Amino acid sequence: MEYNNYKKNGAGCDIYGSQRLELALYVKHNILNKLKKDWFIENGTLLGAWRNNKFIAHDDDFDIALLINSKDEIIQIFNDICKYLVNSKYEARLISTYSDKIEVYEPSYGKYILQGKNYNGADFHYVCMDIQFYLKKDDLYERLYYNCPNKLCVSKNVLLPTKLIKLEDNMFNCPFESETFLKKNYGSLDPSAKYNSITGLYHI
Repeated sequence: MEYNNYKKNGAGCDIYGSQRLELALYVKHNILNKLKKDWFIENGTLLGAWRNNKFIAHDDDFDIALLINSKDEIIQIFNDICKYLVNSKYEARLISTYSDKIEVYEPSYGKYILQGKNYNGADFHYVCMDIQFYLKKDDLYERLYYNCPNKLCVSKNVLLPTKLIKLEDNMFNCPFESETFLKKNYGSLDPSAKYNSITGLYHI
């Protein structure tokens, strides 16, 4: 399966970017700052910020990483997020199939089915933030995402202490060594690189 095959036409940040940014700022100020956990932007959100401080046009969500010491923390974090979302236009759900994560989303914009057998028909909202968990294992953090050939484990020193990076004229936390983190995640960061479904990385 090629990486772009599960992207829904018309789901990119070129269409929903402003709504995703509004969601991200809400979560940052009303949730992340209250959880007292280390967090940073990741995946395509970080890649766009690192390249030119902008969203990648075809990216389909806003990505946040949250560092935890035990999987037992996930339920309590989810419950806290739901509490903080009361009286807002946003909702949250817990995912534990192809990933251990929390999705915070704006339901009024609708959703679509993720393509690819590994998703088992899961749906995804057009205006959504993924809060992906990274579990501490000694001096490494392991991403709790199971739908990729390569298991992402990153040194604590690459991630912490977090720094700030500009994205769409707003400041967000990012890994201490963002380029190292991105290369660990993606392989080549060249915009012309192609995804290899065997390695789970991008190559020139």
